[in-house]
Amino acid sequence: MNELELILTDTFHCSRANLYLNSPSILLKDKDWKRLDKIFKDRGRQVPVQYILGYTEFMGLRLKVRKGVLIPRPDTEILVEAAIEKLQEPKNRKKKPKILDIGTGSGCIAISLAKFSQDTDILAIDISAQAIKLAAENAKLHNVESRISFLETDIFSVIKDRMSNVDNISDRKFDVIVCNPPYVSTSEIGVFDRDTLSEPRLALDGGSDGFDFYRSINKGIGKLLKKDGFLIMEIGYNQAEGIKNIFSYGWAIEEIRKDYQGIERVCIMKRITNG
Repeated sequence: MNELELILTDTFHCSRANLYLNSPSILLKDKDWKRLDKIFKDRGRQVPVQYILGYTEFMGLRLKVRKGVLIPRPDTEILVEAAIEKLQEPKNRKKKPKILDIGTGSGCIAISLAKFSQDTDILAIDISAQAIKLAAENAKLHNVESRISFLETDIFSVIKDRMSNVDNISDRKFDVIVCNPPYVSTSEIGVFDRDTLSEPRLALDGGSDGFDFYRSINKGIGKLLKKDGFLIMEIGYNQAEGIKNIFSYGWAIEEIRKDYQGIERVCIMKRITNG
């Protein structure tokens, strides 16, 4: 749904189809006019409509969103679809595959994987306590809370623990690691989309060239992934070649998928060495 459809279906408490089929018979009450007036005033102040309404849709699921947590984008659905396809390939099928979701945010990726893939064991991590709380709420909302473990931590601590052979949650290897990392270059935040200025900078800022996170995890992410396991990450505009250079050793890039605008958006790579 586009932004106006999202606002109107929320106001009228109807589906997108009913919005068009029954719009002549829909009457606005005074409270509806007041609510619409407030929504449009908030939008005029560059508050994202998802924060105003308190939810968004992702993979056909309604998810709670609130200020302080990144808003799920339709492009990230491509990442989820790629992960599900890899899990379903006969050569990759395993009994209860282990998945790590880095920077889970609202939980959109982990929850979608739990909802639409085979029986999985998912660990979703985020450095933000606010994000972990929201993700857990969304998991409960869609009845997948028993299939996802949420942990407030950062991936670099998990990697460090693994490299130090600490016997804890990080002392396990995963079949698939998924991640929608911060990849916007610092100078471009808010330039092409003013709404992003309302979102947590930590979830967007990829450093001066947008590659800081990728360079950092490449130093140790292999410690958490089984040989022949998959690392599936969202990438930014014109970043594909840079990603190939960063992950040039120990990885085989299987595919880079384009988004709905034809921009290279999701990188699928396989771990071909141990450690």
